[in-house]
Amino acid sequence: MIQLYPIEVPGYLIPFITNEMGGGKVLHQSEEFAQIKVDPKSILGMFLRRRIRPDYKIKHYYLTVYSKNIGSQKTSSLEVMEFQTDAQFRIDLSFEELEAFYKFLDSAFRCSFYFFVKGYCFGSESSKKIKEAIWCFIEQYNLLEYGYNENQLRERFFRYRKNGGLYKFFNHERLSDYFFGEK
Repeated sequence: MIQLYPIEVPGYLIPFITNEMGGGKVLHQSEEFAQIKVDPKSILGMFLRRRIRPDYKIKHYYLTVYSKNIGSQKTSSLEVMEFQTDAQFRIDLSFEELEAFYKFLDSAFRCSFYFFVKGYCFGSESSKKIKEAIWCFIEQYNLLEYGYNENQLRERFFRYRKNGGLYKFFNHERLSDYFFGEK
C-alpha cells in the first residue's frame, strides 16, 4: 500500500535537500526524480519518528523529490514515505506535522548557511571574504532563482551572529526570531 502526502516546501529548500542529502537521481527530459534514503537513527529520521510515533519498527524513510521545468521556471514537490517491509510503504502525517517538517528542513538550511559562511571565513572578518562566502552559497543552491540575494543573506548572517544564534542553537531554543528578525 502506498500513500503519498505532499509537503509544501519553498523552492529554495529543494536544491539544498538534494545536494546535502544525496540520493539516487533520475533525469528524463525536463523532469527530475530524486529519492533520498533516511535512516531512522539520523537526526531527520528521529524527527520523523518522534512526529509519527509508530508502534512498529521502521527500516528507513524515503524523501522523494519531483522536479519539472516548465518554461524558465522549475517546479518541485517533496513527499515522505516510510519503509516497513519489502512491500509496504505507509505514512500518516497531519498538516501540523507536515508544517513542523518544513520548519525543521528550513532550520537546517539556515544553520547550514550560517556555519558555511563562518567556516568559509575562518580567520578572516573582512567583508570581502564574507561576500565571497555568501555568493558561493547562493551559487551552490541556485538561490537567485528563488529571490535571494547577497544583501539579504549578509544581513541575515550578521543578525544571527549578533543576536546569539549559536547560543540559542546549542540550547535548543527557537532560532527563526534571531535569524529572520521576526518577533
